[in-house]
Amino acid sequence: AGVCLGTDATSTVDVTVTAAPDAGTASITDATICEGSTTTASSTQAGGLWSSSDLGVATVDANTGLVTGIGAGTATLTYTVSGAGVCLGTNATSTVDITVGSLSIPTGDVNQSFCLNDSPVVSDLSATGSTIVWYDAASNGNAYSGVEDLVDGQTYYAENTNGTCTSTSRLAVLVNISDMSFMLTSEVVPTCGKSDGEIQIDVTGGIGNYTYTWSNGSSTNSLLNIQDGVYTLNVTDDVNCSLDTLVRLTCESTTIPEIITPNGNGKNDTWVLELDPEAEVKIFNRWGNMIYSASPYLDDWDGKANEGMSLGKDYLPSGTYFYIIDKKDGKDPVSGYIELVR
Repeated sequence: AGVCLGTDATSTVDVTVTAAPDAGTASITDATICEGSTTTASSTQAGGLWSSSDLGVATVDANTGLVTGIGAGTATLTYTVSGAGVCLGTNATSTVDITVGSLSIPTGDVNQSFCLNDSPVVSDLSATGSTIVWYDAASNGNAYSGVEDLVDGQTYYAENTNGTCTSTSRLAVLVNISDMSFMLTSEVVPTCGKSDGEIQIDVTGGIGNYTYTWSNGSSTNSLLNIQDGVYTLNVTDDVNCSLDTLVRLTCESTTIPEIITPNGNGKNDTWVLELDPEAEVKIFNRWGNMIYSASPYLDDWDGKANEGMSLGKDYLPSGTYFYIIDKKDGKDPVSGYIELVR
């Protein structure tokens, strides 16, 4: 002022402005993932850290933004950039939501049984889920098309899928296949007109216990004291697989010659019985003394003795003799009288 008018004096000060923290715009590669799957969250701004609002739904790597689905639900992923300098303590955030889908493990019987006669295939297996795909391994492995024949004793694995997500583990199913077969283990041929025959059947290859239904009403694996004829059998096991068989018993005639005339004319000179080799024949006189025995019997008894006392050169006198024939077939021996005529 005054004489100093037009002359100015100045003083200065520097001011530093620190930019406020900026979290940018958060985004995610896949906003919906499956349990056990991963995706990546990112931001247009560097320098921040990621966090998840619900670790039971999804986890996120704080630095890389790698997201892992843990369980079904929705979680908010937050990207936080912290202020520096005079802005220390001031944070900027940006968020994005992640939805995790989950499919339950398939449910079903872990032991499944089938009848071989039904030609079971993979598509016959049973499990409950959205869409079931069968595999040959507990994880990874190869998927079956469904037309493959089931194999007894093999384990198959069911995976649940809805076209987007799959179950995190598979249901293991052990397959059992009933392959029943019969074996006739015992057969006693009946005597014609008598109920002295027997049949015994053994069944193998089925599952559990067997139920026997014979055409004559019997319910065991054997028939006792039966006549000749046709007998049908149905066997069912514990998984309702069944098999049918038929046994035909033909009776054996007991016609035994009652007289021999060993006179050398070539007719009826020996006692012809046509027995099996294991059979035994014994002949007794009227006093009960055994005068002949043979095993095997070769249809060659011509009225001579090979036991005890007899006439000269072992010839037996004409008369009536008592015989016992034991066929060694499990039946009672046959007995009767034979007339010797010279």
